[in-house]
Amino acid sequence: MRRCWRARVTPPRYARIGGPHGHLCNETAATILRATAHGGLQHVVAAHLSEQNNTPDLARQAMSHACGASADDIVVADPVTGFGWLAID
Repeated sequence: MRRCWRARVTPPRYARIGGPHGHLCNETAATILRATAHGGLQHVVAAHLSEQNNTPDLARQAMSHACGASADDIVVADPVTGFGWLAID
């Protein structure tokens, strides 16, 4: 969770980010994924990553550990172009 708070932000923005509807740290997102993952889960997509406080590799690592997938299997959506089509079986 420490990485979530490294950016230089104003007090109002800090309060918004840290509030009940603020940003999720990778660790929190991974906890949610771990609690909801199931055998039928086919894809995990990380999206809306902070440009200042996160990286695709950190998000992939956290998500892959949470669901037992390879980090290469975690899709990270590009903030401009999103991600390609994913097949659902």
